[in-house]
Amino acid sequence: MNTVAWSVNNPKESDKAKVSLFGIDSSSFIRPKVIEGRLFKNNKEVVLDQSLAESGGFNIGDKFYTLTSDNALTIVGYIQNNKFNVSPVVYMSNEAFQEVKYGEFLPKEKEMVNAFVVKGDIEKYPKNKLKKLSINKFIKKLPGYNAQLLTFGFMIGFLIIISAIIIGIFMYVLTIQKAPIFGIMKAQGIANKTIAMAVMTQTFLLTVIGSGIGLLGTWFTSLVLPVNVPFQSNWVLYLAIMFSMVFFALLGTLFSVLSIVRIDPLKAIG
Repeated sequence: MNTVAWSVNNPKESDKAKVSLFGIDSSSFIRPKVIEGRLFKNNKEVVLDQSLAESGGFNIGDKFYTLTSDNALTIVGYIQNNKFNVSPVVYMSNEAFQEVKYGEFLPKEKEMVNAFVVKGDIEKYPKNKLKKLSINKFIKKLPGYNAQLLTFGFMIGFLIIISAIIIGIFMYVLTIQKAPIFGIMKAQGIANKTIAMAVMTQTFLLTVIGSGIGLLGTWFTSLVLPVNVPFQSNWVLYLAIMFSMVFFALLGTLFSVLSIVRIDPLKAIG
């Protein structure tokens, strides 16, 4: 359940945060790993994502208030990297969740349950009332998940392709502009192979150094971004992008090298 929460009396707008509330059994295998403090032990305690504390407030021992309930809960622990639809997750007991959502504790026979999470495979269950999904399928069926993933995927993919093509063309033009220099080198008796290897090596070093500076810039940016900005570094993807940039740069340089090999030294000089 999505709601607005705060941890101080008479909160200002800056003290409030959008959160996602989850009710679970504290003894269940899906209980979150607590990195500071402890897990909740009763219906008056909660654990929450550490990003809430990093953004200000929501310290262990503070009261936890929500827009949907007048009852205050107590923050007893922090969890890490637990978000739902980019909102920090707050875990509490099933009973506390029922009270926050419906305003009162519901008897067992009237409790509302969103999902049953089980280990292994099950065959016998009321198929007319329940639907079995794997964790991956469940995530993909979250509202807006696939649409958001595809949108950002296409945006990032096209950006990488366009950037790589631009770098390849830039390296081609940069090398061709040095045709008079290569003409002088050929007139001095320097072999085409030596010139080609020198050009390719320079391109490789230039692209690697530039990509490395870009990686450092990305890492530094991740350090200064506000904690409420949903950002996660994927170094495998970064390295794949870096290799693609180097490849297209070398490819563009290769075409220019083929042109350089056919250069007439006399025409290139004068």
